[in-house]
Amino acid sequence: MRTLAEPTAHRLGFPDYRTRPPSEISWEDDLALATELERAAGRMRFAELAALLYRLRPPARPELQQRHLAHFEVEAEQAAAAMERLAAAGPGALLDVGCGMGRYVAAAVRAGRPATGVDVALYQVVLARKLLEQEGLEARLLLANAEALPFEDGAFAAATATDLLEHVEAPERTVAEVGRALGPGGMAYFTTPNRYSLTAEPHVGIWGLGYLPRSRAERLVKRRLGIDYGPIRPLSYPGLRRLLAGSFPGDSEVRPGAPEPRELATFPPLKRVAARAYLALGGVPLARAAVARVAPYFVATGRRR
Repeated sequence: MRTLAEPTAHRLGFPDYRTRPPSEISWEDDLALATELERAAGRMRFAELAALLYRLRPPARPELQQRHLAHFEVEAEQAAAAMERLAAAGPGALLDVGCGMGRYVAAAVRAGRPATGVDVALYQVVLARKLLEQEGLEARLLLANAEALPFEDGAFAAATATDLLEHVEAPERTVAEVGRALGPGGMAYFTTPNRYSLTAEPHVGIWGLGYLPRSRAERLVKRRLGIDYGPIRPLSYPGLRRLLAGSFPGDSEVRPGAPEPRELATFPPLKRVAARAYLALGGVPLARAAVARVAPYFVATGRRR
């Protein structure tokens, strides 16, 4: 896959096109963390390496670690479902922006697509490389900012950007860049948490956080957890619809996310009952719009005409 320019450097074997550091970790800490993971990758299985990441960089609250790892285990099922939706784009290469630990890249390769994974965090692509190696899959991985993708226009047939838009500095620019990278008829697939969800905010585990003004929400997270919530900005249902319509005019859709069967089975009993009630309400036409506004997260698609 041709790029617009040569990388500025190579880090641990990955071409580096980044112009800004990740919003949630410094250049230095990212390199140190990635180097530590790379040293351990030769002697560890992927699951062990992911567990090491959480020991080296614990989440905001201890109970979130198991929740995040459990989510990653069911992400393979979510990625496979995404590939089924993207089949409508026809054959061709897939770009995964904010590829993280590589589940969607791996799913694309298994679906028969050449795949490229991009992330701004070096430690994430180290984990993605380990996952691909362990599963015997080949894909291209590189470092770049989502707002400045280093690819020619129309280079891909499909794209994914999951759990990303709430982390980038300029979501409008990110969505526009994803659209630019798609050829005619190309499809993009996004997921992102809902600011106004009735469930706990997934990054910090605080209920009702999105209903507070941003300044109060950031102060609350700082007081309770001692971390900066500023770089995390979940979107609302109307906001995400406007965002997609700007880059995919006339051919975009935002719908409430629904847990896949394997994910639903991991919920505790009370949460499973609530999830089934939510799914049932989502199937009622008169209730669908209201459910969308308080859904835990959104699934959105856009198609380049």
